[in-house]
Amino acid sequence: MYINDLQFLTACSTFVNSNMFNCMFSDKKRNLKTNHPTVQDMFQNLIKYEDVKDLVKKSISSNSELIDFRLIPFSEDKLGYLGSHFSLIVTGRQPGHENELRNFFLKTLPYEVPGQVAYVQEKGCFRKETKFFNLVVPLMTDNFRGERWVPKCYSAKHNVMIFKDMKPKGFSNRNRLLDEKCIEAAFECIARMHASSLLAEEKFQGRSLRDLFPDVFEESEFLREGSSFTALTVGVKLAIDLAKDMGLDSSNIQRAGERIFGVGQSSKTKSNVVCHGDLWSSNLIFDHANHCRLVDFQMVRYLPPAHDLMLLLYYGAATEVRQHERQLVEHYYRVFIDTLELNNFKGNVPGFEELLQGIAELRLPALFTAVLYHPIVLLDTSTASKIMSNPTTCEAIFFGDRKSIVKDYMAKNHEYKKKIQENIKEFVDMSLLIDSIPEYT
Repeated sequence: MYINDLQFLTACSTFVNSNMFNCMFSDKKRNLKTNHPTVQDMFQNLIKYEDVKDLVKKSISSNSELIDFRLIPFSEDKLGYLGSHFSLIVTGRQPGHENELRNFFLKTLPYEVPGQVAYVQEKGCFRKETKFFNLVVPLMTDNFRGERWVPKCYSAKHNVMIFKDMKPKGFSNRNRLLDEKCIEAAFECIARMHASSLLAEEKFQGRSLRDLFPDVFEESEFLREGSSFTALTVGVKLAIDLAKDMGLDSSNIQRAGERIFGVGQSSKTKSNVVCHGDLWSSNLIFDHANHCRLVDFQMVRYLPPAHDLMLLLYYGAATEVRQHERQLVEHYYRVFIDTLELNNFKGNVPGFEELLQGIAELRLPALFTAVLYHPIVLLDTSTASKIMSNPTTCEAIFFGDRKSIVKDYMAKNHEYKKKIQENIKEFVDMSLLIDSIPEYT
């Protein structure tokens, strides 16, 4: 069907009741027609005809016309916990040329689970990400010399974001816990992002990006109030329960966990850069040559570079990778320096010793992040999709007593159980030494 027929078919998908369904848009009336009673509320304003016309002009040429477009599920499984994801397939044409096909990655609020939508809206993390791509990323990427660290964003609005689809270029997620080669590639990508942060500030005579865009870097995860605090409390309770089940001393877990609130504030003693803030495997994509891109910036922060490095090593890497921490950190720093030199940076360069001090201070919060969230993010995709698509179980795993869900899965999956218990054991050991561990400053 073509646009000049004044209607076109859009294939949509949602996980409501774990069923797939189709829906039809009418270009003339701009109304969504469907036999499912909740679809209209969720998807009526997801993507507009005029938005796709603009997308064709941006991605093909300014004089191109929109021929057709389709919206289909990006994956059979739910990819993340704070959004829903689709492939937007667009056909456009330049005057006098053949039709051209363009693929885009579309991210929106998780409308299929109302409780999740309320959580995301309360946290403001989707709003943060749209502001980040509208205001900050252009400053960091314009005239940047070097390999990209983030996919191109074509549009970022209050409820939907559209990116270049990296799948046709061979990019995809890897294992839930990344190996050394992937971590090395990710460290290179992170180094380019951190360098581009300093380069962006150089354009403003060193004025910090946090001062310029305070809303973008406002902490949305580790708060002492609201649903975020409830979710954190649930995670701490699970950690204490599991430690007791393992016969460990859980007396200092809560006290050590208090250190996590420090990551909401920029350092007063070290250089700060734009940090991703949520580096686990689903937020990194790799191609066949192991080039890396970072995605999902809903937790973006303005912190010392060590925050991202430690977070990835504890939250996104296989345990054995940390045996090579020093070599990986040194490799990161070389790429960081090389990127600054390639871009003729004239400002102050953070020293390697400062980086190591940041690592010492931010190791414990990174491990605690893994303690809190590995029980959720290390579930297999099928199990996670079932939990997330059911409002009752979704509510339970975020805000209720998640112990039964986690213990049941530990009984079924030995590798999951091993990793969860490794995290608990290591954090208990750290918590008992809390007075000797340097605090983040």
